[in-house]
Amino acid sequence: MVDDRSQPTPTEFVAVIVVTYNSEALLADLVASLEPGLAGVAWSLTFVDNDSSDGTVGAARALAPQATVIATGRNGGYAAGINAGMAASPERTAVLVLNPDVRLVRGCVAELLQYVHRPGTGIVVPRLVDARGQLIESQRREPTVVRALSARS
Repeated sequence: MVDDRSQPTPTEFVAVIVVTYNSEALLADLVASLEPGLAGVAWSLTFVDNDSSDGTVGAARALAPQATVIATGRNGGYAAGINAGMAASPERTAVLVLNPDVRLVRGCVAELLQYVHRPGTGIVVPRLVDARGQLIESQRREPTVVRALSARS
């Protein structure tokens, strides 16, 4: 079998963006997983908070003092949070968008970067597993033309 993955270049820089909403209880485990998950990769961290009423913003600042924390003052939604995070992030070669309940495994981002450099690739998605290591099906059904057309009506 031929391994057709490209190797990440030493100039890789990943902007990690976490969009939060009342996520205080989840942040410690996420932040603890970032360094091992991003091992060997240069990265920055930006939290974008969608107007949490708990201590999410304070927890983000305390747990990751090097991070940029944006308190939007409103819940503009997930996509708006990602856009705000990208606007606040430094120049990068890749963006890693995470939910607060995600936990990275050691070296996973370096492996993802190997795949993102394959010709024709614009996005890569990791294999998702739960706390017991069981596969999480993130795509409910295979896409078809009929499903795509019926979703628009």
